[in-house]
Amino acid sequence: MEKDASSLAFGLVAASAAKFLLSAWIRNKRLEMFEQIGTVTDVIYYPVKSCQGIPLESGTLCPLGIYANGMADRSWMFTRPDGSFLSQRQCPRMALIKVSSHDDFIHLDAPKMPTLKLPKYPKVDMFRVFECRVWGLPIPGMDCGEEANKWACDFLGQENLHIVFSAPNMKKKIISDECLNPWTDLVRPEDQSVFSDLTSYLVTTNKSLDAVNERLEKPVSIRNFRPNIVIDTTQKAFDEDLWGELRFGDNVFMRCLHPCPRCILPTVDPDTGKKDPSLEPYKTLEKFRCKPGCGEAPFFGINAAVDFPADIHVGDPVYARNRTN
Repeated sequence: MEKDASSLAFGLVAASAAKFLLSAWIRNKRLEMFEQIGTVTDVIYYPVKSCQGIPLESGTLCPLGIYANGMADRSWMFTRPDGSFLSQRQCPRMALIKVSSHDDFIHLDAPKMPTLKLPKYPKVDMFRVFECRVWGLPIPGMDCGEEANKWACDFLGQENLHIVFSAPNMKKKIISDECLNPWTDLVRPEDQSVFSDLTSYLVTTNKSLDAVNERLEKPVSIRNFRPNIVIDTTQKAFDEDLWGELRFGDNVFMRCLHPCPRCILPTVDPDTGKKDPSLEPYKTLEKFRCKPGCGEAPFFGINAAVDFPADIHVGDPVYARNRTN
């Protein structure tokens, strides 16, 4: 009996060791597929959708977006009376709204406006929660109150606007509902985002920006494209189209879902809050960054997702694994 028990114990230990060795082998083979392609030069998040971003030296990559200073990416949003989102596409002046962190409050500042102070951790009041929409998809948002709504109306010159908040325990958007024709097979049913247009992350490179600016009479800033992560890459422009997965530093992994289709928002000058009269750089992107069978919008940057919280820093080395399909 003791011999049988010893044999069973030995078998369990051997099976566990074999499983560990197999996992280690798979991990090492996976890591061998990554090639170093550059370094992180910018980390930016946008707590309020379509307002100014906040540059960071480091932040935490979470499944729902970058988190820093008690604020998560695109957790606040301006809406019309019917709950549909408002952005710089319709209101270029939103580019002038500065967002900053102050202890337990988020501050919104704009030209000739008093500072709007909103709590970072408001108690959820279901009587103030209503259905909002981002590109037609429903997502609940909690109204931030009359003072916030009046501030939005006064600065943007429209009536019955709202500022809404998505608390951590409120329902989020399902990314796969938007990725009806995913670029890769890396979109998962559990992928979610808050008030972002599509995924929780947008990654761009300096080489791709240079390729656009070489075709423009008046160069634009990477700020026009509102990325979360900018990479100083050693690869060619738009090689991000080929990426399947990114690794930052030693253990931070990101799935690359598909290139980002662009609208006219990058035509808004982030310093003046005015659209370019020639609709650049959109018109130039249309000439060389549209893809057959993928709609009419040109592409710039890559939409991405992460599975587990991890920290990212400016200066981190970046590795890429190309997709296989």
